Order: sequence, then C-alpha cells, then structure tokens
Amino acid sequence: MPGLSLTLETAKSTLLNTQVQIQVNSHNIANAENKSYARQKAILGTSPANLTHAGWIGTGATIETIVQMRDAYIEQKLMNSMSAESHQNTLATQLSIALAGFSDSGETGISQALGAFWDSWDALLQDPEDIAAREGVYLASRNLSQNIRTTYADLDVLVNSQISEEIQETIDKANSLLDRIANLNHQIQQNESPGHYANDLRDSRYQALKELAEIMPIQYGEEANGSVTVRYSNGTVSVTLVSGPQASPSPLHYDTVSEEVTLTSFDGGTSAAEESVQGGILGGLTAAREDIQAYMDRLNAFAGTLIDEVNGAYGSPVFTGSDARDVDISPDFLDGPTAAELSERALQISNLQEKKVSFGTGGVDARFIDFLGGIQSRMGGDLQEAETQAEFYATLRTELDGQQQSISGVSLDEEMVDLLKHQQIYQAAAKIIQQTLEMLNRILDIR
Repeated sequence: MPGLSLTLETAKSTLLNTQVQIQVNSHNIANAENKSYARQKAILGTSPANLTHAGWIGTGATIETIVQMRDAYIEQKLMNSMSAESHQNTLATQLSIALAGFSDSGETGISQALGAFWDSWDALLQDPEDIAAREGVYLASRNLSQNIRTTYADLDVLVNSQISEEIQETIDKANSLLDRIANLNHQIQQNESPGHYANDLRDSRYQALKELAEIMPIQYGEEANGSVTVRYSNGTVSVTLVSGPQASPSPLHYDTVSEEVTLTSFDGGTSAAEESVQGGILGGLTAAREDIQAYMDRLNAFAGTLIDEVNGAYGSPVFTGSDARDVDISPDFLDGPTAAELSERALQISNLQEKKVSFGTGGVDARFIDFLGGIQSRMGGDLQEAETQAEFYATLRTELDGQQQSISGVSLDEEMVDLLKHQQIYQAAAKIIQQTLEMLNRILDIR
C-alpha cells in the first residue's frame, strides 16, 4: 500500500509538472513574434528519494525554476552595434538634409549663382554702357548674395533649432527610459526570490535597455539581486546612471548655450560634461551639429573673402556685410562710375574668377569656385562615409540579432515538439494513475 501511494504521488507531481511545462510552451508560442521576449524553460530537478525495503526509490521530479534563455555577452554586443548603427544613421540623415540645402541643382545654388555673377561682369566688360548689362550685374550680384545668405540661414536653423530640439527630445526620452529601468529594477527585486524569476518584467527591462542603447552607448551588468547597473561609457568617461532602483531625477541635461550634455550619476555624486556623446542617436545629432557648423564656418570664410576681394577690386562696396550671415548688395554701387571706370572695374572683378586667394582656413590658396566645390565635396564625402558606416553596422547588427534570436527567440517547431512530448508524458502519468488505482481497488476487493 505505501508503495502504491508513493506511485500515485509521483504520477500526480508529473501531471502538475507537465501542466506547468505546457503553460510555458503556450507563453513562448504567444510571444513568438516579440523580439524583446526571451524564450522560457521550466527546469526540472529530481525529487528526494524514499528508502524502502527494496532500497532507495525515486519520487519523480519537481520544477525548480523557470529561466530565460539569454546570453548576456551577445546581448551587450548587440546593443553596442545598435548604438553605432543609430549614430551613423542619424548623422547621415542630418548631413543629407544639410547637403540638400547646399547642393546646386538645375539653375539654383551658390555655384550657379557664382558662375552667373562672373558672366555678368564679363558681359559688362564687353559693353559698359549697355543698360541691360548693368542690370544683369545688379541682379546677379543680388542673387549671389541671397543664395549665400539663404543657404547659411537654412544651415543655421538646422543646427541651432532643429538639431538642438531633437537633442533635447532625445535626452528627455533617455531620462524617461533610465527612470523606467530603475522602476523595473525595483519591481524585479520586490517580485523575485531565490529560484523564482520575474521573467516578464525582465523582458520589459531588456526592451528599455535596447531603446536606451539606440540613444546612447551603455554598458550594463546584472547584480546578484536581479537588478541591473547601467553606465554611460565612451572609453574616457564612465558614469553610473542607474544602480538598482536608484537613478538621478535628470541623469542627462542639455545646456543649449554651451551645447554640452551633462551626465549625472544615480547618487548625484558624479557628473561629466560631454560636448559630443559618442554613439547612439544622441551622438549622431551632436556629431552632425559639429560637422554642419564646420561647413557654416567655411561658407563664412568663402563669403567674407568674396566680399573683401570684390569690393577691393571694384574700389567701393559692391557687397555689404562681413560674412555669409549678413552678406547683401550695396543698392547703388553702379550709379557713380563712368563707362570707362566700369570697364576697368569689370576687368578687375572678372580676373578674380581665376585668381587663387587665401580664405583664412589654413589651407592652400584656391579659386572661389574650387573652394566652394571643396565645401560641397567635403559634405558629400562625410555623408558617404556615414552611410557606409551605417550599412556596415546594420549588417553587424543583423548578424548579432540572428545569434541572439537563435538563443532567446522562440522556434515554433521546437515548441510544438516539446508540446507533443509533454502531452505524451501527461498521458503516461495519467495512465500510471489509472493502473495504480485499479491495483488499489483489487487490493481493497480482496480485503
């Protein structure tokens, strides 16, 4: 009788175990399309054996825990690739906007306006008394100054308005995610005990970590209590932003005046100012801002040199202003000179188009058209490099994502095989119960 009772208990525990395993299968299948979900598995352990007259007899198995199938090393590498890819994608997007505003297309753009400007002075040189030629010089000069000024203004809006606003929005999102991670750490600590893991909360935290990794480069590690510590690290600066349930109220702060991002540790004791966060969307935005500002500086050098050289050759102001921000034309620059004087001045200005001049940028002297083309070539080269890097990191991310999914992802084929196996075990346990009950009934009938 004790042996049969023990058999019933063993079979009953098997039924309960397989019910849990089937529930885990069902949960896995329901999350098959969830990229942040890590496949779960019920881990069985052998139950303590009983000593009988025949020796030690096993009592079946018990479910010790339900674990997630994860590889922390691959997940960290995946997040690193996500930061790098989002950095290059963001940089490429902003540079393409800048290049679109600067590039010459059709009959518009600074290069075309500069060519028309030189042509108008050549025409005036041929016939300085021609009213139409004078009008052509005036219109070409006005169009060139407008093109330069408008292009600079567009880049200025992109840098100091659009990108600045995107940086602030990105920082707000990062702060929200850091707060969410700290809250999830708290919930996980409250809901976990040895051998019992809050797996769904861990999935939510992993999703938040992935979203944060796209914004900025992070390093994270799991502590013994189940919480994660999150650090910003770029190789030279390392700040712990989240430790367990603790995070600074504003871990990241953006100063629009200094254009610096300040990072504050979870306890408020450590802060570091980063002019350019390396990696992630935030890093892409700050890198784009720096690159575009460099283009604007070179456009200023172009405009300032053009103003000085043309005004010097003409003998009086053709252009007003000092650089690309405020360049304009002097409205009456054609009114004073005689036809002979205009002819001489037109010759001097016409000669400028082949003259190599210094633009004060540390480079070699160059023609105006070549210096302008150099700005455009640099913009195009920077954009191409960002796009190439983005493509490389996208490929790396896809490869790492595949490795991560092979470990953590749900395979419907595997789940169906496990489900059939568990169903068979359940049926076998039920059969054992049925047979054992029949044996007990026979014993009772004998009595």
